[in-house]
Amino acid sequence: MKSRIARLILIYNADSGKWNTLVDIARKLLSIDECDLCSITYGALGEKREWKDCKEELALRVDTFHRDEIRGTSLEQFSTSLPSVIAETEEGKMALLLSNEELATCHGSPSDLKGKILQSAAEKDLEFPQE
Repeated sequence: MKSRIARLILIYNADSGKWNTLVDIARKLLSIDECDLCSITYGALGEKREWKDCKEELALRVDTFHRDEIRGTSLEQFSTSLPSVIAETEEGKMALLLSNEELATCHGSPSDLKGKILQSAAEKDLEFPQE
């Protein structure tokens, strides 16, 4: 029996805060982004429209965290594979859907990210609420 996904969790390989946001914007403008997930979901002016559309199509709650925000939480177990995409099931179990290596293969494309999320979930016997 498949487990149903309650939410997706995106963990960025960047720290939170205003200063870090400014540094991240500068990195994007200079094309030296260190976080593949950041380059997929955000541009220099904010969240990409294409990623917003993908989230709506997934019809699922998506929460985001920065690496400094997961310390001391259950998400810390994924800190060796940042950035990453995690699925949390309705039973509260967490599964790594996409690691940093897999996110790099998206080449900045939100639609590729969505496709890889769907594929990985299917491979792990996880289903989305609308199925």
